Amino acid sequence: MARGPWVAPAPWMRKKPSDEDRAVSHEHDASSVAQADSLDPNSNSGQTKTSADHAARYRTLLDAVPDAVTLHDTRGDIVDANAAAVRTFGYPLHALRGMNVRDLNPNLPEDHMTAVMRTHGVDRTFSVVGVNRRADGTTFPVEVHSNVFLDAGQHRVVAVARDISTRVEAERQLRVSAEHMRKQARIDSLTRLPNRDTMLEATRDALAAAEPGIGPAVLYIDLDRFKILNDMLGHHAGDRLLLATAERLRMCCEGHARCGRYGNDEFIVLLPRCAQDDAARACAQRIIRAFEQPFELEGEAFVLTTSIGIACHPEHGDSAELLIQHADTAMHEAKRRGRHTFRAFDKTLNDHLGMRNQIESQLRLALDHGELWLAFQPKVSLRERRIVGAEALLRWRSPQFGEVSPTDFIPHAENSGEIVRIGAWVVKEACRQLREWRDQGLELDHIAVNVSFRQLLSGTFSDSVQAALQVHDLPGNALELEMTERILIDEAPDTLDTFTALKRMGVRLTIDDFGEGYSSFNYLRHLPIDSVKISHTFMQGIPVQPADTAICEAIVRIAESLGLTVVAEGVETEEQLAFLERIGTDDAQGFFFSRPIEAARLPVFMQEWNRSGRG
Repeated sequence: MARGPWVAPAPWMRKKPSDEDRAVSHEHDASSVAQADSLDPNSNSGQTKTSADHAARYRTLLDAVPDAVTLHDTRGDIVDANAAAVRTFGYPLHALRGMNVRDLNPNLPEDHMTAVMRTHGVDRTFSVVGVNRRADGTTFPVEVHSNVFLDAGQHRVVAVARDISTRVEAERQLRVSAEHMRKQARIDSLTRLPNRDTMLEATRDALAAAEPGIGPAVLYIDLDRFKILNDMLGHHAGDRLLLATAERLRMCCEGHARCGRYGNDEFIVLLPRCAQDDAARACAQRIIRAFEQPFELEGEAFVLTTSIGIACHPEHGDSAELLIQHADTAMHEAKRRGRHTFRAFDKTLNDHLGMRNQIESQLRLALDHGELWLAFQPKVSLRERRIVGAEALLRWRSPQFGEVSPTDFIPHAENSGEIVRIGAWVVKEACRQLREWRDQGLELDHIAVNVSFRQLLSGTFSDSVQAALQVHDLPGNALELEMTERILIDEAPDTLDTFTALKRMGVRLTIDDFGEGYSSFNYLRHLPIDSVKISHTFMQGIPVQPADTAICEAIVRIAESLGLTVVAEGVETEEQLAFLERIGTDDAQGFFFSRPIEAARLPVFMQEWNRSGRG
């Protein structure tokens, strides 16, 4: 408690006396004259009027103080008090006189007055916070400041007691509010499950309490195709699905595990004391079975399955971050294996993770070192039977890894953001190559380039496209940009301005892998799309698989009604080609025509195509 000299209140601090105050004051005036004389060292019996004047001034000054003031001797006995003390403690003045400070505060230590008296002569105030008791037995918190002075050669103590009930209550409410805010900061606002930070802390605590053979296990849970349902039903319905998911996880974890929300549609389950990974696997199985039951939403039933990754201490990590990272890696492997299953982290995945880190590291240097190059797959017009374009396909020839498959390095480029820089180079290099072919007299209508969602959201993509076209003196329709339909659904509000700018240049926009599961024909009506590419996954089933055949025909009919060009990719057989021609497909590409080839081979291929009579 801070200490300082007691200061008498200024006149503006004085309260207007009530009737009760005036009555108490009269009692003081009548009973304190003799005492006032004794307090004044200059008084004597021959100066009664002067003493009375002094007593009146003393009483007026004392009663003007709004806080309870008591005057004590060295033993703590009260010799006088002001009107505020009478009101505060509920005792009449004559009762207060003669009481001891310990009567007002029974919890004071035995040596309280000794400690107070030590402050005499050192120019400081003795301050203490405690609890005082009223005449009716009730208590209240006080802050008391005491000063020692000499009165007619006797030591006296003046104590000012301030009722701090309001302050104490405000501090209590502040603590309650702070505790509430602290708890809120640890809870996910939607599901009311522990949030990311809380689950990290809980995992750290479980690791700290681990014993040999008994440690935490982490399950990383991702909802399969939640994004599709969220887009299809709306965010309000998506939130209700997340709430239902949280409740289902609570039931699965009741009594032996703790679950929390780690991301948008990602959850963590922590088994703090897991003696063997069989318990973690059993928990994963329980969750998977629980999610096989449909969710009821707006009168319809929806099945929302899960993919789960498992990591156990100590074999899969000795830190919370590493355990969760490895469980996440295992979860993605479960998704790769078909979803609605679980996978435990193991050495194979660990090796894969190490290779992934090496690839990401080397990929940052690949463009600057000239290791990236483009292959081109011809695109054929089925109506004219001529080669109308070529798709530019990114390749990486690494001195360390050799030829790296695009499926191995492109996802890393997207995750790291390096795809923005690489993608700009691909557009520029494709335009340069088309300019070179045209200068050689090659009749090629356009070149197609795949575009990542990160490029579209970079804010500079349309400018880089315009620069590439201008540098190589190409019209906008010489360039076709292909993007997956999921990008359009996920990012439509943010990419619309970019699409508009590209269309003003004349650039063609195509949806790649159309029909792979995210199709929403609604956006075809609102976005400036020129063509769709039927996913190569449907080529394997046509013309013998009824489902694949029906889907391909439906895509062609809808595209025709919307004035869009249809391209089929992955064509490998004469039967597939005949079917595509019969249903009215515009263009096609695939191994049936040509594998991707190096730039220098394309002019030769076109000459051979024309000589063979296929054109």
